Amino acid sequence: MNLRYASFFLAALALGRAFSQSGTLDPTYGNAGISILQPGDFHDVSHDVIVLGDNTSLICGVARAGGRNSIFIAHLLDDGSLDGSFGTSSGYTFFTIGEEAYGYALGIDSQGRIYATGIAYPTLAQAVVPLVRTDATGQPDPSFGTNGVLLLELSPTEAEARDLAIINGDRVMLAGSAVGADADRDAFIMRVLDDGTPDATFGTDGVIFSGHDGDDALNSMVMMDDGAAVGAGYGTLNFVTKTFLFKVDSEGFPENAFSPTGIVMPDIATNDHTAFGIAMEENRVFVTGWAGTMTGIDAYVAAVRNDGLFDPGFSGDGIAFINASEVDYGFDIVRYTNGDLIVCGSSGLGGFAAPRDFMVARLTSSGDPVMSFGMNGVTLTSIQQDFDDANAVAIELDGKLLLTGFTSGFSTATDNDVAVARYNVDWTLGTGSAVAYPTTVHPNPSSGDRIMLTHSAQAPAQVVLLDATGREARSYPNIQPDAPASFSVAGLAEGRYTLRLQSAGQVWHHALVIAR
Repeated sequence: MNLRYASFFLAALALGRAFSQSGTLDPTYGNAGISILQPGDFHDVSHDVIVLGDNTSLICGVARAGGRNSIFIAHLLDDGSLDGSFGTSSGYTFFTIGEEAYGYALGIDSQGRIYATGIAYPTLAQAVVPLVRTDATGQPDPSFGTNGVLLLELSPTEAEARDLAIINGDRVMLAGSAVGADADRDAFIMRVLDDGTPDATFGTDGVIFSGHDGDDALNSMVMMDDGAAVGAGYGTLNFVTKTFLFKVDSEGFPENAFSPTGIVMPDIATNDHTAFGIAMEENRVFVTGWAGTMTGIDAYVAAVRNDGLFDPGFSGDGIAFINASEVDYGFDIVRYTNGDLIVCGSSGLGGFAAPRDFMVARLTSSGDPVMSFGMNGVTLTSIQQDFDDANAVAIELDGKLLLTGFTSGFSTATDNDVAVARYNVDWTLGTGSAVAYPTTVHPNPSSGDRIMLTHSAQAPAQVVLLDATGREARSYPNIQPDAPASFSVAGLAEGRYTLRLQSAGQVWHHALVIAR
C-alpha cells in the first residue's frame, strides 16, 4: 500500500470525529499550526502555494537576497518544516534578476519541473515578465532561457504576470498586465511553449491584450474544461475601479459567448471593487476580491455564468459578502470536491493597535456561509500585531487547508516574514443538516479496478464520483439501500476523490483514495 494514501485515509476517517475542530489551526503543523520562514534578510512575502502528491508543498514569493529583492521558491515538508535538501541555498532557490524581482505564481508541469513568474526589473527603466524554471529538486534548468530564467518583454516600460497555469503539452499560460505606448495598462493572457518561445498559434504571436479603453489588469486566471482561459482583476470605467473579467478561447481570441469583447465588468458594488482570485465550476466561475460597501470594505465572492451574467442561484443575486471587520479582503479562492468554496485573505485595518489578520472563510456552492466552520463560517488568525495577509490557499490531500502569505510586526521592530498556516476542516458538516447515512466503501484506498459501496439511506441513491478538481469522473445511478454494489474505477488516476451520494433530497459525501 502506498503510505501517503494510507495516511490520508486515516486522516479522512478522523475528520468525521473532529466536528469542533473545523476551521481551527492544526497543531501538528509548524509551531501550533503556523510556520514562520525567513528566506531573506528583510522583505519576505509568499504569494502562492501548491500541494504536492505526498502532501508536502511548494511556495514562492519575494525575499531580499544579496541586498536585492529576488524571486524565491521553497519546499515545505508535511509538518511545515523547510526541506533543506531543496534548492540551491539552504532549502531555497533564489532568482536575482537585475535590480529586483518578485514571484507571484507557481506551476508544475508533467515532468515535475517547477515554474514561477511575476515581475522583474533588469534595469530601473523597464519591468519585464520573468518566467523561471527549475527541476523537481529546485535546481535552475540550464536548458530554459539563461540559467533557468526567461525574460518576456511585453512593454517598453512595465509588464508583470500575476498568475500561471500549465496545460497539455507542458505549455505555460500567463495572465497579467502591461503598460502600452499610450501609457494605459492593459490586461493580457499569453501562452508559452515548453522551450520558452511564445506559442504562435495563440492570439497574436502568443499573446492577446484586452483592448479595454482604460487601465485594466489581471490578478488571477483559471482554465476551463474546453481550453478557454478566464482572467480576473480590475478595470477602470468612468473613473471607477471595477471587477474585470477577461475570457479567451483556446486559440487566444475573445470568447463571444461571454461577451462580444470577452470582457465583463460586473457591478459588485456602487463603490470601487477589485478581483484577486478565481476558481471554476463546469458552467460558471467564482471570483473573490474586495468591494467598498456601506459597512466599509468587504470581501466578496461572485458567481458568473458562461454567458457573463451573475448566477442568481448563488446567494440570491450572484454575490456573497464576507464582513468580519471594518476591512476585509479576499485574495484567493479554491473549490473543494463537494462544491464548497474556500476564500483566504485578510481582515482588519492593520497598523499600530489595529491588527490585520489571516482570514479564511468557507461557503457552500450556493453562497451560504458554512456555520460549522470557524465562527459563522470565518476564521481569523492573528500572527503578529500589525499586518498578516493570507495571499493564497490550497487544499491538502487530507482535506486540510494550507494558507500562505506574510506577517509583519514593525511596531515591535520586526520585518516581513513568510507565514504558512494549516487548518483542520470537517467536510462532512454543512450549513443545514449534517445527516450522513452510514456508507461503506471497500477497498479504500483502492489499488484495483473495482470498489464495493453500501449505503443505508431510506431510498435508492444516485452516486457521482468527483475528482480533486470537482469534475465528474464517474456516475452510478439508482443504487439500492443496504445492497452492496460493485463499481468500476478502472482507468482512474491516483489521487483523492469524493463520492457524492443523493437520496430523497439528502446529499452526503464519502472520501475515496485511488492508490495504484
